[in-house]
Amino acid sequence: MIAAIYEHGSFVFFIYVCLSLLLGMFGLSDVAPDGFWKGVLTIAFEVSVGAGVTIVFIDRFNAHRERESLKRRLIREAGSRSHDVAISAFEWMDREGWLRGEDGLLKGANLREARLWDARMDGANLEGADLEAADLRNAKLIEANLNRTNLFRANLEGASLRKANLQEAKLSWANLNQANLDGAHLQNAELSQTDMRSANLNKADFEAAFMLGAELSDAHVVGTSFRGANLLHAKVKEANWPKFANFEDAKLSFIDLRNVDLDSAKMKGANLYCADLRNAKLQGTDLECADLQGAYLQEAQIRYRDIEFTVSSSVTMPHDDATTDAIEKEVFIATNFRGAILPDGTLFSDEMENYELMRFVYPMDERFAETLEAIKTIRKKAYLDN
Repeated sequence: MIAAIYEHGSFVFFIYVCLSLLLGMFGLSDVAPDGFWKGVLTIAFEVSVGAGVTIVFIDRFNAHRERESLKRRLIREAGSRSHDVAISAFEWMDREGWLRGEDGLLKGANLREARLWDARMDGANLEGADLEAADLRNAKLIEANLNRTNLFRANLEGASLRKANLQEAKLSWANLNQANLDGAHLQNAELSQTDMRSANLNKADFEAAFMLGAELSDAHVVGTSFRGANLLHAKVKEANWPKFANFEDAKLSFIDLRNVDLDSAKMKGANLYCADLRNAKLQGTDLECADLQGAYLQEAQIRYRDIEFTVSSSVTMPHDDATTDAIEKEVFIATNFRGAILPDGTLFSDEMENYELMRFVYPMDERFAETLEAIKTIRKKAYLDN
């Protein structure tokens, strides 16, 4: 009977319950013809109820076991080196609602070298998962949880990681060329030698990230924060860094910033030891307490004092034919070197003026040659020590 019920499903179980109830009605009522049959029917009812409860328990247990077995199989298949098998597993988990949330199936999963290009994993919980060398080209990982995920040497070219959580993720040597990381969280992430050329890093947070030798040329960084990040030897040559980029307390030693637009950038306390800032745009840049020892500043564009423009224009007043002059003032802030250690190792004191920096910037200055020799001495020692 149990096998029949298990095989044919809920309809047979419904008939079984109805028969059990009928037995109970006869056994517990005065309808039964005599005491003997009444006792028989009562016992039959009790046995049938017990059997029913047992059947329900066994059915639930078997269903749970099959469900868990399916989950384990899907996790294995998600890490398959067959693209079709892996994608099919992800789609199945997505339909079942097993990808997202605190109990997401792939949390901590082994997905090394998985073939997941074009996969749709928006909002998936991949916290602590191992995706080393995985192929995630053009994958959709919007708002995915990749906290502490291993993505070493992973290929994420063209992937969408908008607002993804990549805190403490291991992304060294990963390919993020043309990836979309708009608003992503990468605090304390490891990004050594990571390729982020032409990537969208707008509003991304790289606070305290380790970005040794990272490739950032042509990356978009509107509102991006590199506060406290280590960008030693990072490559940003000729990149267009917009106004107000945040490099406060960032480690930028030996970085090549030639021709880079750092107009109004926040670089307070930044370490620019032996950086190359030749022909960089530093108008209005905040370099307060920055370390510029050994840095090249030849032909850098520095604003030596605040510049104030007054613009007047005629404005017609509402409900009136009369016009009036509107006066607007626009102030361009001077480059701030207050408390900075200058390229020759001297300190920029409160008594100094920005004009005294001309010896670092203009080759025609009479002190330029002597100053350059002092800088080269610092650089030679720095490269010997490193």
